[in-house]
Order: sequence, then structure tokens, then C-alpha cells
Amino acid sequence: MKKDKELEAILVITLGFMIVYKVFETEWLFFTALAIGILGTFISFFRKYLVLSWMRLASILNMIVPKLLLGLIFYLVLFPMSIFSKLFRSDNPIVLKKPELTNFTDSNKKFNNNDFLNTW
Repeated sequence: MKKDKELEAILVITLGFMIVYKVFETEWLFFTALAIGILGTFISFFRKYLVLSWMRLASILNMIVPKLLLGLIFYLVLFPMSIFSKLFRSDNPIVLKKPELTNFTDSNKKFNNNDFLNTW
């Protein structure tokens, strides 16, 4: 990974710790953000190790979170909606029209030669 991308990742991690610090108001989050920002900027070994760890964590979360999120959406939103829809619906949702005996319709029109000239 290039140095500017590594520095971007360090900045994002530091900013994340600062936002969490502002939410929870605990001092160790501020000092952690400060340490990560300073060490990540000046020590290349620490920066590479931290960015590599961050990317591994992101790839692990990428395998877990979408499945979990989609499962929660399905079981907490879509499944109850379908159950309620089936319980409170009075008609059959699959049959949209009343069944007919045939698909043909009667047409009481006299056809002449001009009707067949330009059919399209």
C-alpha cells in the first residue's frame, strides 16, 4: 500500500477514535487517538502494521456483517410483513382475474380486404 493511502487509513482510525471519544467522554479514547495519530505519522513500521491489522479487521467484518444485516432485515421486517399480509388479506393474491372458460374473445366485426393489407 502506498504511503498516502496508509496515512489516510491512520487519519480515519484517529478520527474514529476522536468521534467515539466525543460520544462517550472517556479520556483513554482521546489518548489512544493521539498516540495512533502521532505514531502512525512518524513510525513507518507501526503505520504498516496498524493499516494491515485494520484491513484484516475490515475483511473479517465484510464476511460477517452483510449476512447478519440481511438476515435481520429478512426476519425482523420482511417475514412479519408477509405473515400479516397473508393473515389480513381476503382474496387470493395469486389469481388476479377471475378464471374464464376460454382465452378467446368474440369480435363482432366485419373484416374487409383493407384490414389485411398493413397488419403491422
